[in-house]
Amino acid sequence: MNLNRKLILTGAIALHDRAIAADPRNEAAYINRGSARRFARDYDGAIADYDAAIAIKPNASAAIANRG
Repeated sequence: MNLNRKLILTGAIALHDRAIAADPRNEAAYINRGSARRFARDYDGAIADYDAAIAIKPNASAAIANRG
């Protein structure tokens, strides 16, 4: 992974960390952070985020589809 892509993904993950800290029930923030983690090849972190989104909103279709 090149440095620019890594910096962008790190920033996206940090942004969603702040969104989750502000509203822990925001399933969209978990889904988006999970996607950023997936692209950063942090697959365990991505699955954990998708699971958190599903726990908040069981019919969160994006989380379900991305989790597989």
